[in-house]
Amino acid sequence: MTISELEEKLDGLSENKSGGFVSTDTVEYPIRIIGRTTDVSILGNTVIANHEGTLVYLRDIATIAKAPQITQRGDASINANPGVILSITKQPGINTLALSEEIDTAIAELQATFGNDIELHPDLFRQEKFIRNGINNVIGATRDAAILVVIVLILFLGNARAIGITLTALPLSFIVAVLILRYLGIAINVMTLGGLAVAIGELTENAIRWLKENKNKKEPLSSFEVIIRSSSEVRGSVIFSTVLVVLVFMPLFALGGIEGRLLAPLGIAYIIALVASTVVAMTVTTILSYFLLPKSKMIEEGFETKFLKFIKSKAEPIIRNSIRNPKIGLIIAVVSIFLRAVSGE
Repeated sequence: MTISELEEKLDGLSENKSGGFVSTDTVEYPIRIIGRTTDVSILGNTVIANHEGTLVYLRDIATIAKAPQITQRGDASINANPGVILSITKQPGINTLALSEEIDTAIAELQATFGNDIELHPDLFRQEKFIRNGINNVIGATRDAAILVVIVLILFLGNARAIGITLTALPLSFIVAVLILRYLGIAINVMTLGGLAVAIGELTENAIRWLKENKNKKEPLSSFEVIIRSSSEVRGSVIFSTVLVVLVFMPLFALGGIEGRLLAPLGIAYIIALVASTVVAMTVTTILSYFLLPKSKMIEEGFETKFLKFIKSKAEPIIRNSIRNPKIGLIIAVVSIFLRAVSGE
């Protein structure tokens, strides 16, 4: 008897079959043979062959014992040694970090019942690690962004009130964006943080410039009118740049499959964050500029940082020369575009 013949006979052992009927005077009982059993002795007494009139039982050719079914899906190794991988999948909406702690507790209790030859490695393929690394990356990126914002404000403004306006508006914009995203059921991520500072910094700087110019006029305007005019001057460019960014992200919403599920929420979060920062810049930043900037040292004494003076001294001749000779600037732009296109090919 070949192995394949033996497997075929064993497969037939677990089948449920009809055994006919038992009839009485008034009732007929159907007989059903249940093939499934866990009794080792019954399996051992199963006839698998008839050799020259002699019955051959399963116990004659095999050792029968209860054991787990072998359902190996692939080879597993731990530190180059054979191993077994146990994968635990959580239900949707369950807190992965809290569940991981409960699993660790259960594994510790389970390991106490194992022998010395079994070793558990619960730190392999933990989704908790990916989540904690992601959180740490967001915290690090937010910290670095805040430091860079402060450095830029100090270099270009060098005024505590102007810096305070921007540093107040930035977290406020972030909070407004988070509240809107939570209301829509979308989680904010680190990719949305970059757009928060754009509109706020532009409006604050323009208000300072207008106040300085108004200070030197023979008939200066009121601080309220100066702030309104300065905000109106950049309002169009701020809104236009916001609309452009929104249009750039629109194609993301046409993506399907995995790309759409991954990138569409990112696009929505970025757009909401940028719009929130624009709204805060046009409202809160304008009000704070009216109350804090007119009487500041920067306006009263015309203070400018050394870094800003250096930038102006280098940039002013270039700008004036470009205005006098616009053809040179146009030629440089065309050549740059051509070289960029060639290098891109």
